[in-house]
Amino acid sequence: MNEHTNIVRKLKEEKLLVKSILCYLGLHNYTVWSTPTKELVYSEWSQSRTCCNCNKVEIRSIAYRH
Repeated sequence: MNEHTNIVRKLKEEKLLVKSILCYLGLHNYTVWSTPTKELVYSEWSQSRTCCNCNKVEIRSIAYRH
C-alpha cells in the first residue's frame, strides 16, 4: 500500500507511513525478540523487536545469565 512512498520517505529521512490498518488499532505484527544485548550505559540486558508494518520498536529489560 505505502511501499513506494516509504522508500522515498526513507531516503529523505522522514517518518515512514503505516502499511497496515491493524497498526492503527494497536495490533502489530512484531518480529521475534532479538538476542539479549548488554546496554553499556545502564549495564543491563535487553531485547528488542520491531513491527514489520510500521517499524515500531518494543524494548524489554531482562535478567540474562549466560
